[in-house]
Amino acid sequence: MRALLALLTCAWVTALPWKPRHAALRIPRGGGDPGRPILVVGSMNVDTIIEVDRFPDSGETVTTPSPNTGKTVAGGKGCNQAVAISKLGGAGCSFVGNFGNDLHASMLRSVLEGHGVDVSACGENSPDLPSGQGLVFLKRDGTIASVVIGGANAVWPEAKTKGAKTKGGGLAAAVEAVTSRRVCAVLLQREVPEHVNEAVAAAAHAAGIPVLQDIGGEDRPISDAQLSHCDFVSPNLTELRRLTGGAFSSDADFDDDAAVLQAAKALQARGARNVLVTLGERGCLLLREGGAALREACCPLPAAAVDETGAGDCFRAAFAVALTEQLAKAEEKIPAEGNSGDSGAAGVASLEDEALRESLRFASAAGALAVTRLGAVPAIPSRAEVLELHRAAEAPREAGAGAGVGAKGALAVRGGCGAYGEVGGAEEGCPWRFASRLNSMKDRPELWDGDAAGVAGWVMRQAIVQGLDLVDFNFPQHLVPLGGEAEAEAAQEAAQEAA
Repeated sequence: MRALLALLTCAWVTALPWKPRHAALRIPRGGGDPGRPILVVGSMNVDTIIEVDRFPDSGETVTTPSPNTGKTVAGGKGCNQAVAISKLGGAGCSFVGNFGNDLHASMLRSVLEGHGVDVSACGENSPDLPSGQGLVFLKRDGTIASVVIGGANAVWPEAKTKGAKTKGGGLAAAVEAVTSRRVCAVLLQREVPEHVNEAVAAAAHAAGIPVLQDIGGEDRPISDAQLSHCDFVSPNLTELRRLTGGAFSSDADFDDDAAVLQAAKALQARGARNVLVTLGERGCLLLREGGAALREACCPLPAAAVDETGAGDCFRAAFAVALTEQLAKAEEKIPAEGNSGDSGAAGVASLEDEALRESLRFASAAGALAVTRLGAVPAIPSRAEVLELHRAAEAPREAGAGAGVGAKGALAVRGGCGAYGEVGGAEEGCPWRFASRLNSMKDRPELWDGDAAGVAGWVMRQAIVQGLDLVDFNFPQHLVPLGGEAEAEAAQEAAQEAA
C-alpha cells in the first residue's frame, strides 16, 4: 500500500506553486538562437473541411449530415508548421512556399503574416497555377481522409527564382538562408517536389544546421542521401510502413514497439540518424543515433478529440521549437566548461536523453490540444496553452518522483507500466494500475468496520481494497477545508499506517 502514501504526498506537492524542472521550457521567447528563426520550407493550402458520417466507398456518393459544413480554412503542412512555430515560441519563423494566382493566395498570406510568419522569401507562380487546396473529410470521431491538390506547391524552379515575382523568393532563397546560417533549424515536409527538400537539406547539412524531415505528404520514395542529410526523420506508422518497402503489410504489424524499432532501425541502416515515429494515441518513439530508444506516452487530452487534421504538424513543429531551445541551453553550458559549444546539427548527438524527452513531452502536449479543435491552423494552440497542459500532465510525474516512488510506479497513472522509460522494460503481469476516487469512500459506510468519518477514515478504507494501487485526492477539498492542518496530518498518518 505504499502507493497510498505516494498519492497523498502527490496531493500535497501539486498544491504548491508549480515550478518546471526543465529550463528549456522557461527560457525567454527567442529561445532557439536569438535572432535566428526556424526555417520552414513547404506547402500552403486552402482546406475545405467536409463533415461526414462515414467515408464513401468506391463509386459511392454520401451526403453530409448537416447543410452547414464545408468550412474553408488555411492549411497545408508547411503553413501549419510555420504558424505553429510562430505561436509556440522560438526566435520566430521564416517560411518559403509558393503562392498561387487566385484569391486564396491573399487569404493565405494574411493568415501567415497575421501570425507573425515572415513570408518575404515566398515565390509567386505563373498565372495558370492556383493555390494548393485540400479536401478534408471529417468523421464525427475526429478521424479524417484527405485529398490534396498541389497547385502552386507542385511547381518550383530547380535552382533559380525564374518565374517568381518576389525578388529572391523560392528555392534559391531557402538555400541561401541555410548556407549563410541565418536560420537555426529547418523543417521540411513532402507536399512539395522532392528536389526542393533535397536541395535545402543538402545545403543545411553542409552548413551544420539541424534538419527535421516530416515524412507526411506525397507517398513517394526517399533517397538514402536525403535520409543522411536529415538529423530527424519523422514518419507516422503508415508512412513508416511505406518507407520500409512493404516489410510490414499493415499498421497492425506495429502494434508492439519491437516492430516499430525494427522498422526504424531499417531507416538508420539506410543513413537516417534519429528516427521519430508518432504512434497516434500510443504516443511516440524516438530511436536515437547510436541505438538508444526513448518512448513517451500520449499526453492526456484536455477535451474530446474532434479533428486530427493538423495534430501531426503541430507535434513536429512543437518538437522543432523545443529542440532548438534545448540546443541553445546546451550551448550555454558548454563554453562555461571551456569548450567551443555547438547549437547546430553536431549538438544534437550530444544532447542528453532527458533533454529530448522534454522536447517530446512539449510536442505531445501541443498535439493533444490540436486534436480537440476543428481545422489545422485554427487548432494550433499558443505556447501558454501548451505549457499549461504540459504542467498538468507533469504533475503526477513530479509528485511521484518527489515521494520516492520508482519511475514506473510514478508514471503508470498516465499509461501503465512501461509507458515511459526504455523500450522493452515493461513489467510482467498486468501492465495497468487501478485507482479509486477518495470521494467514493464516503458512501455505504456500513460496508466496513472502521471509522468512516473524515479523510483519514476514507484512506484506511481504501487500504483494505484488494488490487487498488492508487487513491485520487482532490485539492484542497480533501486536505484543508475538511478539518484544516490537523485533518491533513491525520490523513497522512493513516496513509503511513496503511503502507
